[in-house]
Amino acid sequence: MDKILEVKKLKISFRTNSGTVKAVRDISFDLERGKTLAIVGESGSGKSVTSKAILGILAGNSIIEGGEVLYDGKDLLKIDEEEMHRIRGDKISMIFQDPLSSLNPIVKIGKQIIEAMLLKNKANRREAKVEYNRMMDLLKGNMLAACPKDKHGRIEELLNTFRAFNLKANEMQNLYNVAHEAAQQILPDLEDLLFQIEKKQEVAFARKMKEYLTKAKKLREPFLSYHFSAELEQSIAALQPLTKLNLKDGTLPADAEKALKSFVSLLHKVLEQEQPDFFSIGYYKVKNPSEDLAVKARSQANTTAKTYLDQNFMNEFVELVSTGVRHSYEEALGHKKELMPLLGQAINYFKGEFTEKEALSYAEELSKKVTPTIDSMETIKDSTAYTFALALR
Repeated sequence: MDKILEVKKLKISFRTNSGTVKAVRDISFDLERGKTLAIVGESGSGKSVTSKAILGILAGNSIIEGGEVLYDGKDLLKIDEEEMHRIRGDKISMIFQDPLSSLNPIVKIGKQIIEAMLLKNKANRREAKVEYNRMMDLLKGNMLAACPKDKHGRIEELLNTFRAFNLKANEMQNLYNVAHEAAQQILPDLEDLLFQIEKKQEVAFARKMKEYLTKAKKLREPFLSYHFSAELEQSIAALQPLTKLNLKDGTLPADAEKALKSFVSLLHKVLEQEQPDFFSIGYYKVKNPSEDLAVKARSQANTTAKTYLDQNFMNEFVELVSTGVRHSYEEALGHKKELMPLLGQAINYFKGEFTEKEALSYAEELSKKVTPTIDSMETIKDSTAYTFALALR
């Protein structure tokens, strides 16, 4: 079982003028990834208090007396607000039950719903860019330290190239994603529209066709539709008259039905294509700006770009990066070996007598020895890969 959230023996109370009120006592549950969990209870039983404790938004008079709330290996009850801020609204969110206190009655609901998403995404991108630049600077420093000076110029060149083609790759992929998502949205809507018409249901046919054709304009993206461009233009032209068609008795004329089914078939073919390898294609485009891989068969384009990337950049780059990461590890390991005797001395020191000022001074000096033992290039799970991808968007 893949547990995404674990609540263990949670205990919460509240300070009041009448004394301490025990609100939640020893509640435990697990939430598995991809599953839905319902917490049911009468009013005042602690459902909202438990949910707010998970999000870290309990009232100021609350007391968490015990328990754990484990998310992604972290106890949410023990992390600081800065780290919680990155989780709240992004990884874990809450839809409050009282709209009058949670929503602004003079602002459209749709705008309020997406506001947090937009703000969170912008904040995540800013943080990711800072972290991306930090990691790239660390990588560069370790690569330079690990390699002889005659390779330093090449390292600078490779890192600059890496930044450049990643930006190009993400620029191309963002354009492709807009078109791909438009196709994914139109297809089920059109199939549903045909089903409704078949069942003689009332539909605002002309209005819906205008919406679909507006979205269809986004499909004119080379990596999505180049090999179907003629069919796409023919289908769009055939659908254009349908924006003024009013169905009589819910019946769709035969030529209109044929045009719709033809467009649905085309969308299936477009979406069934192999995905472009934009990471490799981005490098190829930077080095060969006049060539257009979108005109090639998808598998051929991906293979050409990948082979070109590996032979001219990636094999050498990965070797130098590995050297830099190894250097960072070995440096930290060396400092750890130097620190071990000092930790033994610290244990003996703190068993003796000392003033608070002496202890703080000793701890401060010891911390200076601890910091270099941390391998700055060590990564956890896929966090760095995600940060890099977000920073380049």
